[in-house]
Amino acid sequence: MATITRDEVTTKLSKLTTRRNRKKLEAADDKTELFSTGVIDSFALIDFATWLGKKLGKRFTADDVTLEDLDTVERIMVFIDKHSK
Repeated sequence: MATITRDEVTTKLSKLTTRRNRKKLEAADDKTELFSTGVIDSFALIDFATWLGKKLGKRFTADDVTLEDLDTVERIMVFIDKHSK
């Protein structure tokens, strides 16, 4: 099964942010809440979850992914680890 690196995650998140929020993302650490603070919006959340599914070779439903799973880089990496097995 495929694995995704932290660098790949942050690069994808950066591409999904607006120019204004990209600076906020760059200043964030692995525990910074991204979606609930508005750094990443709900449209980007959907795009990101779709990208994760493609990278992991899985099709996620709304029941498989929660905001809490993807709200920080740290939680995203845990989600990836869980679904990479």
